[in-house]
Amino acid sequence: MIVDRHQIEELLPHGPGMVLLDRVLSCDGETILCAADSHRNPDNPLRRNGRLPAMAAIEYAAQAAALHGALGGQRAAGAGAVLGGVKDVRATPQDLAEIEGTLAVRATLLLAQDNGAVYSFEVGSQSGAALVEGRFTVMYK
Repeated sequence: MIVDRHQIEELLPHGPGMVLLDRVLSCDGETILCAADSHRNPDNPLRRNGRLPAMAAIEYAAQAAALHGALGGQRAAGAGAVLGGVKDVRATPQDLAEIEGTLAVRATLLLAQDNGAVYSFEVGSQSGAALVEGRFTVMYK
């Protein structure tokens, strides 16, 4: 299943300037894998002083989780949610903008409930090296 950027913009509640993912490469009941090139974009809305902090990867993963819910039918397209907590984050780069190539963004559903979900996530480089990983809780509005 490949979902392009135009379809992603329709599924996420974000404005077009804040959509960070470019493609959904695969999606099943537990896991979604997305690709992103926006980390190198000088107009990336998460950049500060020309840098893109590694912790910005959490937003990439949160958008992947939102897409997972919309594509899997657990949540309506564009439905609102907030991060309730982030745990066990490990990051290696200091500046994601320096990563060459496409980012691979994977979110895996660990627990689903009516009012939220828990996901593990990994944002990696094109070569397959893990850059940022952790877990987060999503609370549905």
